Amino acid sequence: MIVLANIVYHKNADSNRWPRIFGHYFNDGDQAKVNKEFSVLVGEGEPHDPTGGAAFMDHVYITNHAPRGFERACDEKGLAAFTHKIEVSGPEPDKWVITLCNWAYEFPLYTKTGCDKLGDQASGLMDTMDGIILHEMMHIDTHVGIPAIGQHIEDHGDRGYGPLNTRRFKDNPINDPPKTPTIIELMLRNFCWTELCNKEFKDATDNTPFPEVEPNNNPAPSPPPAAAKTKAVTIVYQRNAEKLKWWHFFPGKYGESMVCRPRKNTVYYPTLAMPDKSGIMPYPAGTFPMGTVHGRTCEYENDGKGNPGMLSCKEKDGTDVGIGCKEDPDRTVNTAVNCAKIGDPGLYNIVVGQFLVSRCDKH
Repeated sequence: MIVLANIVYHKNADSNRWPRIFGHYFNDGDQAKVNKEFSVLVGEGEPHDPTGGAAFMDHVYITNHAPRGFERACDEKGLAAFTHKIEVSGPEPDKWVITLCNWAYEFPLYTKTGCDKLGDQASGLMDTMDGIILHEMMHIDTHVGIPAIGQHIEDHGDRGYGPLNTRRFKDNPINDPPKTPTIIELMLRNFCWTELCNKEFKDATDNTPFPEVEPNNNPAPSPPPAAAKTKAVTIVYQRNAEKLKWWHFFPGKYGESMVCRPRKNTVYYPTLAMPDKSGIMPYPAGTFPMGTVHGRTCEYENDGKGNPGMLSCKEKDGTDVGIGCKEDPDRTVNTAVNCAKIGDPGLYNIVVGQFLVSRCDKH
């Protein structure tokens, strides 16, 4: 990936080749931004590194094992790869993990793709694992997006993918190619293959991302459909008229409302948390043991940095299971539900306000 990034950054090419290929993917005013993006990738201005990469890459880990809480991301979202930030306390810089999904291993390294396999036209056959890794590097905001262009570099769904769509992307004035990783990745592939093969490729006409070189007459069977979700944990913020406040963790059925349920049905903890000026509740911050939940021993974990947190559970056989939580839509609508006399002496049988905060879905 670093070799390819250096080819693009240093542009040791025919004087007409770079502007011609650049113009397929970017507008004239994008040149400075794209140059800056590649300069931070190759570590321009930093002490010499034999690997040719930027110093921040010492804190980027590439693996095929998903971080805890993201075990299902590859299958559920149909990804080739994804990037996750790991917050680090103290003086150490934050770390980043690039997870390569099984699909990524269907793409060859650029050193394993011969020029004769590419034909004469820009196409998905130019796809490589090196390009996938570069795409993910573009998501490392603290070292690429923010320093280079002052913005998050983000995906744009199908309209920003594929050999043909990426060439049309710049034609829509609402799009911003320099902040779109696939546009950068496809431009890199086209330019690098033009350089490595020393040949010009005709314009793309097919949007297939990676057609097979050899047709597969015995495709693998489709995986079974994911099991339907039947269980969940709902997190509720509760306060009473005497201004006592609690976090409640309600186990229940998937899709079932847990607002105004008796305290005997929940694991609860006192809290000093308060809504912000807009009336929106924070998430619980810290670690909250929950005992046995739906047959697993679980605790809720949240680093207090504004994310929904996760359930960290252990199966009966000792296997660790991470379950990501998500924001409940009711959290941000600045409403409270008044629950009159819900039959719990611990709440003095008076009006109680409950705020739905988030849900953690389980199977």
